[in-house]
Amino acid sequence: MEAPEPERDERLIEAEKKWPPHASVDLTADDPARLADGVGRQCIAANKQGDRCASAPRSDGARCNVHSGRLDPRAGGQAKAARLAEERQEARETRIQAKLGPRAALQRQIQADQALLCEATHVLLEAAAGGDLQAAKALPAFLNQALGMPGAPIDLAVSTDNVDALSTAQLHALLGRTAPPSAA
Repeated sequence: MEAPEPERDERLIEAEKKWPPHASVDLTADDPARLADGVGRQCIAANKQGDRCASAPRSDGARCNVHSGRLDPRAGGQAKAARLAEERQEARETRIQAKLGPRAALQRQIQADQALLCEATHVLLEAAAGGDLQAAKALPAFLNQALGMPGAPIDLAVSTDNVDALSTAQLHALLGRTAPPSAA
């Protein structure tokens, strides 16, 4: 007496209709996903281009997660689009920072570490108040290096498509900073 066939998941039934097996797959084999080398396994479904899907199948079947209906293909595309957008933004900021030079990179780092900036300023202020002439001389230069020379903010409407063509003042404005007087 034969064992009854186990109930099949509705997703798998739907997936088999949507993504039929590739023509090269021998469905009569013990393991249709087993490759000719006898070692590896490959999803049996045909992809959009008509080729056999290159993904590894699930251990409990002959299809990969996408072609077995367990994974929404849109989710992968959306995640990749978000990652690429983030990479483009980082590359854009890197180009801006490279064009601004090392002083701007130092300024950005100090602004990112506000707690350290406050602590260093406090140490210099205490030393200057205690009569340390070198600390008193270093304090204005330190603040100007860290925060930039004081001035009115510049509001420039610029396109971010080609940061290589922007002036230093425009790059500072794009980053929301005040450009030093030498950048004008």
